[in-house]
Amino acid sequence: MSQIIQLVPSSGPGSGTVTSISAGTGITLTPNPITATGSVALTIPVVISSGGTNAITMANTDGVIIYDGTRLVTTVAGTTGQFLGGNTGLAPTFQNLPGAFTWSVITINQSALVNNGYICNKAGLLTILLPVTSAIGDIIEISGMNTDLGWSIAQNANQTIHFGILDTTTGIGGSLSSTKKYDSVKIVCNIANTDWIVLSSIGNLSVV
Repeated sequence: MSQIIQLVPSSGPGSGTVTSISAGTGITLTPNPITATGSVALTIPVVISSGGTNAITMANTDGVIIYDGTRLVTTVAGTTGQFLGGNTGLAPTFQNLPGAFTWSVITINQSALVNNGYICNKAGLLTILLPVTSAIGDIIEISGMNTDLGWSIAQNANQTIHFGILDTTTGIGGSLSSTKKYDSVKIVCNIANTDWIVLSSIGNLSVV
């Protein structure tokens, strides 16, 4: 931040003329010393004990101010319904409430987020890729609403979807897909990062 430092005579109270100022702790002057009379504008960090932040700017609008061990900084702003949660060894972040579930209407291929539902509204086949990272109990739900081409759940390496007695091909070649417009499925992660089980479905889904 910018701070104005008034030059005052070093000889004591009263009137006088300041001929120069030299850099002190935490102050950088170019050139050093500065010779001037009146006021000199200096850009210096203002320490926390003096009411400053030790930061040049606060980068995130509407974030929460925290102390990172050196200075005051702001977290990334959260969204409606989130809470500020702790992270071991890291700064706190805004997070979804445990068990919270969000539905979205989507029109393009994308990677799924855990604990999210997707209503597929693409004129052609809409492909949703399983998340690379998932924990036991994470849920994903998918439904269609546009054409019989519907949706397809694609997989990353080492991932499998278990549909009753049927299993998709493990890895990127496997998939679970709709066959009609309004086919739907709900899956739960049963092995972190790799395996998912179909909890419920509507329609005659295709297992590859």
